[in-house]
Order: sequence, then C-alpha cells, then structure tokens
Amino acid sequence: MKEGMFRKLGANIEEINIRKELSMLRKQVGQGHLVNVSKDCADLYLKNKNGREYFIDITSAKPNMKEFKAMKRKILIWQAIRLSEQSKRKVEGRIAIPYNPYHPKPYERWTLKGLYDLKRQEVMVGKEFWNFIAKDDIYDGLLDAFESAGAFKSLIDQSFSKFK
Repeated sequence: MKEGMFRKLGANIEEINIRKELSMLRKQVGQGHLVNVSKDCADLYLKNKNGREYFIDITSAKPNMKEFKAMKRKILIWQAIRLSEQSKRKVEGRIAIPYNPYHPKPYERWTLKGLYDLKRQEVMVGKEFWNFIAKDDIYDGLLDAFESAGAFKSLIDQSFSKFK
C-alpha cells in the first residue's frame, strides 16, 4: 500500500470515496513485495449471504484526530490484507460508535472531515450501527431495554455488593 494514500487522509485534498480507495488497493495487490504489518483483529467481523466481509472497529464516542487517522489506517490495512489473498473479494472497513453523545442532534465531528466516506456509512453512529448489525430497525427497542435495565440498577448493585 502506497504511503501517499495515507498522507492525503485528513488533508481535505479530495472528497473521500471508499470505492475509489478499494480500487486503489486492488490495483496494488501483487505489486512489489509484502511487508509485515500489525495484524490487529477487528473488533467485529461479519460476512453477509453475498460474501461481503465487514471489518468493524468499535470506538469511543469522541476520538481525536490522531485516533481517527489510526483507525482509518487500520481498516485500510485489514482490507488490503484480505484483498492480497484474493483481489476480487468484497470487503469493507467501518468504524462504529455505539452511541451518539449529541443525540438528538446528528453526530458531527470536525475530526471526520477528509477521512471517511460518510455517504456510504464508513462511520456508523448509534442507530446506524445497531440497525446495521441486526439488519432490522431495532434501535428504539434496544434503548427501551437499556432503560428497563436501568430501573433495576439499585437491585443489581445491592446483589453485587455482597461480593465486595
């Protein structure tokens, strides 16, 4: 993978397009020699019925620019590794933020600008993430379940207090 690809990240040189990035990765498969890279596992790996593979990095609600860049690099490396085994694979790297701290307002962080293809859900926040995982509209039900569990917090705390 060419280092220049990473230098452009966050520089707002051009609009980010994950399809274009994958095309660049595919073209580089078999070019040059393989280099050892950290092969950290994805937090979540999914494969759908059509064979599309998803590598998802789950992160905190407010990563800084350095963290967002590191995550972008990581998901590109995961995709490149899979494509190096078979360049026709359907792979996608994604970032997941399990909840939106700005709810009900949309999740908008300046640190995303110029790094991620937001039109194609390269970053999924809250409802987008949970509904993507479930392949159904489950988010509101999930929130209800958490709220119900919260009603039992004192009982749960009391039960666990005897283990201290």
